[in-house]
Amino acid sequence: MKRHTCLRSVPASLGSLACLAAVLSVPALAEFRSPTAITDVAIVIEPGTRIEAGTILIVEGRIVEAGADVVIPSHAERIDGKGMVAYAGFIDAHSHLGIPEATRNTKDRERVEDENPDHRQGPLSETRLANRRGVRPEFRAIDSYAPDAKQLDAHRTAGFTTALIAPRDGVFSGTSDVINLSDLPIRRAIVAAESALHGSFSTGEEGAYPQTLLGVVAQFRQVLLDAAWHAEVTKYVQRHPTNTTRAPVDAALETLQPLLARSKRFVFEANSENEINRALDLAREFNLDIAISGGKEAWKVIERIKE
Repeated sequence: MKRHTCLRSVPASLGSLACLAAVLSVPALAEFRSPTAITDVAIVIEPGTRIEAGTILIVEGRIVEAGADVVIPSHAERIDGKGMVAYAGFIDAHSHLGIPEATRNTKDRERVEDENPDHRQGPLSETRLANRRGVRPEFRAIDSYAPDAKQLDAHRTAGFTTALIAPRDGVFSGTSDVINLSDLPIRRAIVAAESALHGSFSTGEEGAYPQTLLGVVAQFRQVLLDAAWHAEVTKYVQRHPTNTTRAPVDAALETLQPLLARSKRFVFEANSENEINRALDLAREFNLDIAISGGKEAWKVIERIKE
């Protein structure tokens, strides 16, 4: 199996520091590989804690011990790290790495929507059903994750070893996964699957509604109200399986159930003071477990965020 190790030195003018980022492939269970020990390396365990001549022990692709008194197995492969400094790998907490920019078109969206009367035929006799522009919480970013070698190398060279891979724009844009930026197959590289649901004030899709901020907020509210009603209908059908209409299968609304139950965090991309306040208002209205991503003007509402 291939092993990828990034070990870089910097010029002596910078104090001969180096950034070590190890991304090691996990071999198949039937294979065996000796542990790896990087010796005599300066290790920054955490800010303010530095070991001048330590050892990092890696077993089956994982750092199992790092310190000054690490016992090295006799069969371990040794790498001399003298003159280098090892830091913990950085985590990119919100990345679109490897996620294509292409979004759903109107046909793709309408395929999964409910019955929609043709508005060109005159005034509608009933409310348009299930308009889902910008609403795709069932989308999982990792299903489209396809970084090229240059993208991965650029991140690893900068010291990033892990990233939360998130979907792009959408009122409810989908779920994210935490992944190691290795050369491993995706199923082995995932650290935490379906970590959070994501959303924003941007639909990220073509179409007519919603086009304004007012429309996006209305869409957000309507979808969560629909999700709550979908849960009630599903429960009712389960209690009366033989004398009621079958509940529709709706992947989007079903994906939102953990959000309403506060068992899944909602990451809302908001930057301006007004956007952050609106996001927090919506979270309070629906009792959501929310995190703000971006937050360029978070300092203006820091007291509310602290609360």
